[in-house]
Amino acid sequence: MNTDSAIDVLIDQLRTYAEDHPEEGRVVSAFFDLLTDWPAVLNRDVFPGHLTASAWIIAQKNRSVLLLHHRKLDKWLQPGGHADGNTDLAGVALREVQEEVGLAGIMAEPGIFDIDVHEIPPFGDDPEHSHYDVRYLMVLPERVPLQKNHESHDVKWQPLNSVNRLTTEESISRMVSKSYPFLSSSFSPSSFVPTE
Repeated sequence: MNTDSAIDVLIDQLRTYAEDHPEEGRVVSAFFDLLTDWPAVLNRDVFPGHLTASAWIIAQKNRSVLLLHHRKLDKWLQPGGHADGNTDLAGVALREVQEEVGLAGIMAEPGIFDIDVHEIPPFGDDPEHSHYDVRYLMVLPERVPLQKNHESHDVKWQPLNSVNRLTTEESISRMVSKSYPFLSSSFSPSSFVPTE
């Protein structure tokens, strides 16, 4: 997808998200402000902020979410990372899932599940800056085995009703609340074909 059509798709998805979540209007506005610097904001060396993408992965049968304990940030989070110039943010989230927890063959549900702007502390040569994170929902019928990589202390399936034992981050709590409609047996998840 070229950068012009990619920005159009992202803007359309953000408008739909704003209609569905009017209570998050301030964060949506911050995203629109950031996008005036498109496509530069797809790169991690753009400060004071840039786009990232992440995956909120739930297992229907087990009523669980996949979380990892991020080594650098020392927090429980969902898999995700920098766009690094890639205009396909859902593809970025899928790439990070494969790299961080070893899951391949998974698909994102259509549209944006959640958005968040959060501060990242200084590290190495990078100053404090903001991540404008676009989150995509991925629903599996049940839990599958996970692998951790060097970026995490641990990865695990955590029951949704006890995520607050690991983290009280506001955006994580918000995504937990948004997850329950997708646990219903009437919701059919996108296909998942595990690959090696």
